[in-house]
Amino acid sequence: MSNSVSVTDGTSDTIRCGVISLRKIIVYIAISADGFIARPDGDIAWLDRPRPKGNYGMAAFYKSIDTVIMGRKTYDIALSFGQESYEGKKNYIFSRSPRPSAIPHLEFTDQPVGDFVKRLRSVEGKDIWLVGKTLS
Repeated sequence: MSNSVSVTDGTSDTIRCGVISLRKIIVYIAISADGFIARPDGDIAWLDRPRPKGNYGMAAFYKSIDTVIMGRKTYDIALSFGQESYEGKKNYIFSRSPRPSAIPHLEFTDQPVGDFVKRLRSVEGKDIWLVGKTLS
C-alpha cells in the first residue's frame, strides 16, 4: 500500500504526504583534484586503474537509479569503450541531430534539456544519473 497521493494542481509534480517529490538528478563522476574529468587533450586514461574494495560505492549507486542521461559527446566516448548503453536503465542521449536507436532502452532526443528533465523528474521512478560533464 502506498502513502502517495496524486494531486492535479496544474503541474506534473506528484505530492506525497503533502511534500512535492521529484526524482533527483545525480552527477556521479570521477574528477581530478583540479576539477576536470579529462586532460586538456581529452585523455581520460587516468581513470583506468584498479578499483578498490567497494568500487567507490558504485554498486549501491547503480541500484538507486533507473535512468541515465548524457550528451552525445559523452555517449561517443562511451561507445569507444564498448559501452552502448547502461544495462537495465533507460538511456537518453541529448543531441542536436538525434537518430533512431536499435538498442533497447536507448533514445536520442533533441528536446530542450530543461523541459525534458522537468518532465522526466516528475515521472515516478528511481533517481536519474547525469553521466559526463554538463548538458547545455
